[in-house]
Amino acid sequence: MRLAISSLPGPIRPPIYQRDNFADTDKDGKLSGRELVAADFGGGEAAPTFSSTLTVAPTIQASIEPASVALTNVLANAGCSRHRDAVDTRLIDAVRSYGTRGKIIHNEAEVGGL
Repeated sequence: MRLAISSLPGPIRPPIYQRDNFADTDKDGKLSGRELVAADFGGGEAAPTFSSTLTVAPTIQASIEPASVALTNVLANAGCSRHRDAVDTRLIDAVRSYGTRGKIIHNEAEVGGL
């Protein structure tokens, strides 16, 4: 999202509301991230404008959860259906590894196809 918003021309750029987001980029297998700050979203002319209040609400019922609660919910409930398939299992396993497994893929063939 950061790149898409910061690449928009100046007056069109919507303000960003972000709160309680964490980044854990060291891939050490431990959940030891740090809270994101404004500088993590870019600087200079590409810097987004931040809003301190949520001004655009979802049109469906949704809740905003702290990062720790969202992680617990993803690990327990994420998947394409009520029963996880092999792809779901592989992706959740990568999340549970806290960076020791998984990678950014560019096409399905890199992980054995569909």
